[in-house]
Amino acid sequence: MVPMVRFAGPLAMTCALVLALASGCGGDDNAVSASASTGSSTTTESECPRVAVVVVAQDIPAGTKGAEAAANGWLREDEISAFYRPATAVTSLDQVAEGVAIGDLEANQVVTYEQFGLQTDTTLTSAGASCGTEGSTTTAEG
Repeated sequence: MVPMVRFAGPLAMTCALVLALASGCGGDDNAVSASASTGSSTTTESECPRVAVVVVAQDIPAGTKGAEAAANGWLREDEISAFYRPATAVTSLDQVAEGVAIGDLEANQVVTYEQFGLQTDTTLTSAGASCGTEGSTTTAEG
């Protein structure tokens, strides 16, 4: 069992992703093979529901206000498999309105609260057999 760890911020998210991949969650072929051989089930990408996210429609330079990016069509609402959804993914355009891009954003990226300087309070847990979303909660503060 993977212990629950409290993270906040881009560096922590990177560390959490590395730890998750190292522990075999997130769709690693070896993890799927291992669980199949032990009789436990692992949810695959194709079995996961699609969930709402905001995606960068075209490159956005650092310093761009979220409201401006949304109004100009530089961000778009979309859906992806829950298997790939980041824990701090923005799910609607109004959630970034008060933020400012803290770095350059490239087209087709899934937008996270941290990329617009918005605070999050996220508890990450093992992805398990739930498309990477069970047991994790994300709330925006500020």
